[in-house]
Amino acid sequence: MAALLGRDAATQQTVLTRLDRTVSELEEARESGTQRIRLGEAWRTRFEDFLDDLPAEEQEDAARALQGIVALGALGQGGTTAGARGLAVSGDLHVQAEHGAVAGGVLNIEGSLNLANPRLPEAGQG
Repeated sequence: MAALLGRDAATQQTVLTRLDRTVSELEEARESGTQRIRLGEAWRTRFEDFLDDLPAEEQEDAARALQGIVALGALGQGGTTAGARGLAVSGDLHVQAEHGAVAGGVLNIEGSLNLANPRLPEAGQG
């Protein structure tokens, strides 16, 4: 963030100081929705000013970089995400094949995984 918003070492240090202060304020006011809104608006204004001050040809790349940073923040929030052709599940997922079919998937697991033994086929099914 500091490298994006700060054009030189002094400005980058100012951004880092503001970020550290914001983290401290958020930790102190975990339950205060008003404080979170105020801090969010302050950073929104900083981002808008930053983008407005850039030459037009740099604004799109900078906006994409900011969106990438926001996406990284969302991952830390415990949000469930999936890429193209993916399925995101926050909770339990049950995959079952029937009548000789095959069921499968690719898993990216955060936390624990329990695999139970499959049920044996009933008499005459297998």
